[in-house]
Amino acid sequence: MKIIHTGDIHLNSPLDSSFTAQKAKIRNNEIMNTFKKTVEFAKDNGIKVVIIAGDLFDCNDISRKTEQFVFDVVSSNSDIDFLYLLGNHDDNVKYNAKLPDNLIILKDGEKHFYDNVCVCGIESYNNIDFAADNYNIAVMHGEISNGYGKYEVNLKELQNKNIDYLALGHIHKGGNGKIDDKGVYFYCGVLDSRGYGEYDKHGFILVDTDSKKYDFVCMSSRIARKIELDITDLKSNLEIVNAIEEKVKNIEESSIVKVVLTGGFDEDLLKDIKYIEQNFEDRFFNFKVEDNSVIKINFDSYKNDISLKGEFVRQVQNGEYSDEMLNKILIAGFDALNNEEISI
Repeated sequence: MKIIHTGDIHLNSPLDSSFTAQKAKIRNNEIMNTFKKTVEFAKDNGIKVVIIAGDLFDCNDISRKTEQFVFDVVSSNSDIDFLYLLGNHDDNVKYNAKLPDNLIILKDGEKHFYDNVCVCGIESYNNIDFAADNYNIAVMHGEISNGYGKYEVNLKELQNKNIDYLALGHIHKGGNGKIDDKGVYFYCGVLDSRGYGEYDKHGFILVDTDSKKYDFVCMSSRIARKIELDITDLKSNLEIVNAIEEKVKNIEESSIVKVVLTGGFDEDLLKDIKYIEQNFEDRFFNFKVEDNSVIKINFDSYKNDISLKGEFVRQVQNGEYSDEMLNKILIAGFDALNNEEISI
């Protein structure tokens, strides 16, 4: 049989670290629709089991609108079982209505059988008890670790326990590996990117228990892209804009784009991040510049400089600052001395 392994959908997320309130609302609606499309995929392909490996919701206090949407999608597909393991974001979620009969909260050690396939949520290693003649799926929410915390997954404790497939949630990027000679583990990653930090394509894992094939199915409604640009040899804001233009020319306009500036720049380059962003913000769904570049300065050239700028540089040089803080102070000071807007 075929099973969908998804998780970390994080419905009802505020998304305020990536978007304006208006765009956050749009993105949340798109992610809800991605969940709906995932269920439609299951229906169209005769899939009877969808595993949600934690964090279906982003918080315990979910809106009635979001809850109603999820419950309607689930209940209208009553021939599909949704096996839902609570994650760290929704482990004490408060529901306003009764759960649909086919939205089944996975309890620790409780087994669910589909012919020769056994699915079991695992929170305690003591509750692992799989029969060797079944195809066994363990569901956990946590990060692979040597520790024993609530959201840590110690692979040593899972070895030689007749596990064929370990369905993991919690880490927002997909990944996989071996448990032992018999079993494998997969992180499904987020179902659809919520913004910066969840880059590239996302979706779910289609588990074929008969052939033991595990295929990634992309469900991204928008793709977040991270692009690095070394500005070491660039002399003006216009040159930076032109360099970014070359980097993003083949990126879809529906994308969420972050450009990270790196390298060292000359002190005569007065970067204007807002100006740079304005050249692209109407071109993509969301566009952001993160400035990690550092100012290049020859302190020796200011030793005998009697100008206000020279005095400023010497005072800063004699201070006890981290490299990061020194860079910020120099940039802010040079902006002030050039009557530019200061942003720290």
